[in-house]
Amino acid sequence: MGQPDPALLLQAASCLPECDFLLTSAFEDRKNAARVRFVIKCGDDPLMVLVAMPKGHAVEPLIQGSKAFALNLLRPEDRLLTRKFPVDPDNQPLAPDEDDPLECVPLTRLQTGAPVLPRSPLVLDCEVARHFDLELDYGVYVGHVVGASLDPSSRVLRSPAVKQVGLQSAGVG
Repeated sequence: MGQPDPALLLQAASCLPECDFLLTSAFEDRKNAARVRFVIKCGDDPLMVLVAMPKGHAVEPLIQGSKAFALNLLRPEDRLLTRKFPVDPDNQPLAPDEDDPLECVPLTRLQTGAPVLPRSPLVLDCEVARHFDLELDYGVYVGHVVGASLDPSSRVLRSPAVKQVGLQSAGVG
């Protein structure tokens, strides 16, 4: 068996679901966020999600300290948040560019105390069930969903990408 064709691997990977979420967390007097694209449902009862994010982001110590995070689905028109929290094209760790990058963003909280974007069409409030250090560029968090917020009228929730993530069958969407 020879080496796999890199173009074929990229084409196959493009079939996997991807959505833009802002992962938020808070611990003590600090809060931060990271934009993540790799989120998938990995359990129904209880509802569990798996999140892969680049290592070294400033939000990681907050997740580890609080044992909680929230996933806020970004709307395409959320230009401020997509500019403020870019997806780094080189998957390099992103350093915070200010003391509190969420300072000017309206926030609320659900069960875990993680910051939540009230305008997000879908919010999943999660307790950390597991964290895996894969010794690669990414770390993986498994979250037990303990709270949710949903705007059923949002067009974003009817997009094929959100449906592929698998949250519709769990009654979240």
